[in-house]
Amino acid sequence: MQLHNYQFENCFTVWSDEIRGILSPLYYISTPKNTHGLVPLKEVALINPSRKRQKVDDAQKVPYVGLPETDDKRVRTVLHRPFREVGGRNIIKKGDILFARIEPSIFNKKYIYVDDLDGAEYAYTSTEFYIVEAKDAVNPIYLFSVLFSDGVYNQIIGKTTGSTGRRRLDKSAFENILIPLPPRDTQDKIAIAHLTAEELKQGNKQKAQEFLSGIDEWISQQLVLSFTHDIDKIFTIWSDSAVNNRLDPLFWSSDVFAFLDKSKYPRKQLSEVTKYIVTGYAAGKNDQEEDGIIQIRPTNINEQRELIFDKNIYVKKQNLQTRTNDLLKRKDVLFNNTNSQDLVGKATLFDLEGQYFCSNHITRIQTNPELLPEFLTLLLNLYQQNKVFYRICTNWNNQSGVNAGLLQTVKIPVPPLDVQKDIVEEVNRRKKEAKSLMDEVDASLFEAKAKIEEMVLGA
Repeated sequence: MQLHNYQFENCFTVWSDEIRGILSPLYYISTPKNTHGLVPLKEVALINPSRKRQKVDDAQKVPYVGLPETDDKRVRTVLHRPFREVGGRNIIKKGDILFARIEPSIFNKKYIYVDDLDGAEYAYTSTEFYIVEAKDAVNPIYLFSVLFSDGVYNQIIGKTTGSTGRRRLDKSAFENILIPLPPRDTQDKIAIAHLTAEELKQGNKQKAQEFLSGIDEWISQQLVLSFTHDIDKIFTIWSDSAVNNRLDPLFWSSDVFAFLDKSKYPRKQLSEVTKYIVTGYAAGKNDQEEDGIIQIRPTNINEQRELIFDKNIYVKKQNLQTRTNDLLKRKDVLFNNTNSQDLVGKATLFDLEGQYFCSNHITRIQTNPELLPEFLTLLLNLYQQNKVFYRICTNWNNQSGVNAGLLQTVKIPVPPLDVQKDIVEEVNRRKKEAKSLMDEVDASLFEAKAKIEEMVLGA
């Protein structure tokens, strides 16, 4: 049996008096055989400690940290919400560990060390977190780092319960996760090793972000595009000028494509420089099968606008005969036509061998010879970052979209092919340099993890 790359025995025995009302084999097989030097988590930490709540008015806003406000092992943002909305939830303080207890966060190791609350002494937090407060004899950073060790993570994934998609770790199971407890001086050394690795990671990550964050501005400069996010709050539009029944003010507040006015290159609508702009198709559960063909969806496009395939939807193979026109072609530009308003328009280049489809939330674009697909991908993402699609999309039921007909009318600058090629090559160079920095981070983190594991085992 294999789960998340950890090997387990295929056959094992558990005594009936050891069964705690849970019949999942993984629950028992994930417990370490040799428990020497291991103690239950509840002996070294308090889980969801009871804390005194300050008495405030229901309307008064208090600090709050939920799942979206955390990332990369840290609290990124502290919100302020009315007490009436969050007053019944748990309180966190600096030095706490937040442990995300529900899938997929639990399998993505979404554990947060609270080292800063933006100046606040406390904050309320989401019920999706367990709060872990290390006891006085335990270094909290050591405890945080050991949660990422194979031996502890092995237990965590084995002791989750529930249906796929919303599996969770019950509090009693979490409290009884076995934690190695070396002497305090060893804990301190492991904490230093962890902090050193994190410092290198954050430094390289910042450098990589600096390489990437300047890309959009550099492209804008090369193409002489003057993006502005200012809009007219009061304006007039005559009813006979409103085309396609567009009555939303944001669409008409100003000329969406005024940023092209100073560009030295000709502007064209996408319909003039593309062979086709077509949308994929919807596939419900009845259209899916486990060993079928991947149907690319918005979740297959990551923040770096690259295709990822760690969580896929597979459609029936019979679609290869019935939907031949829907098969993706190499150099198709994939445009996310439906998403939240902020994310509509993210794009990536499809350049893979094999057979793939895409969902109805993806529009495929094949360019004419005068427009490089790599260049168009950069442009679409530049537009998305500068809220062009944000302003022209239509909205319904908490979703926003840009349909194929509207996309055809989008205006872009079309420089000569050699200029397009130079821009693409420079962007690729910057991305490669940023990736090199992050690869160095991965290597250093792997080395630090191995060192920490060795120190734990040695103790």
